[in-house]
Amino acid sequence: MDASTANYCAALEAAAGGAANLASETGSKAFRRFTASQIWKIMDRDPAAFAETERVSLISAFVVSVFLQNYAPEDSSDASGTNLIDLRSDPPQWSTKMLAIVSPKLREKLCAAPVDSFVLLGNIGEYFQRRYGFSSSCRLVAGAGDNPCSAAGMLMRENVDLCVSLGTSDTAFMLSSTATPRADVGSVYRNPLKRLSYMPMVVYTNGSLTRESARDYDGKARSWNEFEDLVNSVPKGNNGIVGFYLPRPEIAPETNGDVNRYFDESGKSVEESDLSLGSRCRAALEMRALAIRYHTTCLGMSKPVRIVATGGGSSSPSMIQVLADVLQCPVYVSPTVNSASLGAAYRAFHAVQCEAAEEGFVDFSASISSKKDIESDRVLEASPDSRSKATYDSLYSNYIRCERLVLEDQLG
Repeated sequence: MDASTANYCAALEAAAGGAANLASETGSKAFRRFTASQIWKIMDRDPAAFAETERVSLISAFVVSVFLQNYAPEDSSDASGTNLIDLRSDPPQWSTKMLAIVSPKLREKLCAAPVDSFVLLGNIGEYFQRRYGFSSSCRLVAGAGDNPCSAAGMLMRENVDLCVSLGTSDTAFMLSSTATPRADVGSVYRNPLKRLSYMPMVVYTNGSLTRESARDYDGKARSWNEFEDLVNSVPKGNNGIVGFYLPRPEIAPETNGDVNRYFDESGKSVEESDLSLGSRCRAALEMRALAIRYHTTCLGMSKPVRIVATGGGSSSPSMIQVLADVLQCPVYVSPTVNSASLGAAYRAFHAVQCEAAEEGFVDFSASISSKKDIESDRVLEASPDSRSKATYDSLYSNYIRCERLVLEDQLG
C-alpha cells in the first residue's frame, strides 16, 4: 500500500480543521491511497504534470469514458473514496471546501459533479459499434468500484445484511440509512443502490495471512483442519482471554505492526508463553469478530439481522461460528463467484429500470426480484448459540477496554 502521501494526509486534515471534520465532510479521515492526497503529491512533486493534466478521473470512470468515447463522470459511491465528495449532498456534489484546500485549479479538471450510481450516461461509442459489433442502442451505466458492485451482487438489504469478507484483508460493510463517519475507525461511502443512503465500511489489514501465522506460530506447518481442531480445543470465550495478534500494521485499531498482546478478563496483561497454541488460534478468530462488532457499532451500523460471509475465510467452520456467536445472528455464505461482476450486471439492469420509471428510481431489490429469487443463493452455515451470549457480551466489553490499552501503547 502506498505510504508516500502521509505528509499530505496530515496537511489535508489540518486544513479541514481536523480529522473528525474531514470525516464528517467526506466520509473518511485522510487515507494515503485516497485521491485527494495523491493529487496533492503530484502537484507538489511535479507541478508541470498537474498543470498539463486535462482530466483527473477514477479508474472506474475512465473505463466508462473509453467505451463512451467521451469523459464520464464518477459515480457517487466510488467518488466517496477520494476525500473530495460532499458526503450528504443531494444530488451528489464535490465538496467546495475540499476542492479549495487541494487546489483552486482542481474543479476544472474533474467532472462537474459525481452522479448517482444508477444513472445511464449515454450510448456506446461508434468505434465499438463498428469494430466489435455493439448495438447502437447499447447504453452505459456509471462505473463503480468492487465493493459497491459486490453489495449489488450479493443483493444486500439496507439495515439488514452485514457483509463480512474474509480474505488477505478482512472487510465488513452494510448498506445503511444513516451516516456516522468517524476519524478513528472506518469510512462511510454513498450507497450505490439508493439516493441519500450510505455504505459504512471497516477494513482490516490482518486477515487470512495473520490467521495462518497464528496457526503455524511455533514454526510447525499445519493444515486448516488442524487449525480447526486447535480452535475447538478451547471453550468459547477463550477462558476470558482477549488477544490482539496484529503482526502487520493495522487500520482498525490503528497500529504500527508487531502487536502481540493478550489480556485476561480483568484487563491485565497475560504472557503469551502462558497460553496454549489453541488459545492463541481462538484469540485470532475472536479478535476479528469482536473488532467487527465494535467498529461497525462505532460507525452507526444497526445490529445485523444476518451476516453474509464471503472470501476464503468463509470456508472455516470455526470462523463462521465465532461470527455467529459474537454478533448473535445467523451467518450465510453466498456461493456466488465474482459477486462484483455479477453486481455490475445487476446495476446495469437496475439503471435501465430507473430511467424508465416515472419517478426516475425503482427499488433495487424489487427490480432484481422480478428476474431472480433473491433468497435462492443464501446458504445458512452457522446459527448463534444463545448459551454463549453472556460469555461473548462480557468478552466484548473487555475487548473495548483492552483495545484502548493497545492504542495507548501505540501512542507511546
